[in-house]
Amino acid sequence: MGGLFSRLFRSKQYNLLIIGLDNAGKTTLVQKMMNSSGAVAQTIPTIGLNVEETKFRNLRFVLWDLSGQRDQRNTWRHYYVGTNALIFVVDATDRKRIIEAKNEFDRVMEEQQLAGLPCLMFVNKSDVSKAMSSAKIIKKFEINSEQLPHLRIQACSAITGLGLNEGLTWLSNELKHK
Repeated sequence: MGGLFSRLFRSKQYNLLIIGLDNAGKTTLVQKMMNSSGAVAQTIPTIGLNVEETKFRNLRFVLWDLSGQRDQRNTWRHYYVGTNALIFVVDATDRKRIIEAKNEFDRVMEEQQLAGLPCLMFVNKSDVSKAMSSAKIIKKFEINSEQLPHLRIQACSAITGLGLNEGLTWLSNELKHK
């Protein structure tokens, strides 16, 4: 009987793929998702991947934090199978590489295995004075909401947690209704 109750009330598990260019703040974002009230530790560039598990609104998220270094991006496609949602992290302060980020985003959005999945774009470092606004990122990325109906763009700060709850709430609702 106890097994029945644990199966009935067990939260559903969702695999979230977290990608973006190197230094966008993906690993810091994962740390903040793991410990929303605490400070985040200094991170080093991810080589390969980090995998963490956390709960949000009674959903279990397995966070697949993939390296964004140029020579590692071709490995992203190996993690598409079994992915339930995508989190694409953009560094709002990296004006020099915004087109590179756009090109990677476009490449990922064209992947058939990811078609129709919810995609949360976190515009990270939005709290920094020289950051581009979400509106500017949307313009640079040439995002058409009609073509990407399951996309949410959310300004955030992986350091302070600004915007994380709003973005993850949207993502949770999208996943529940899939």
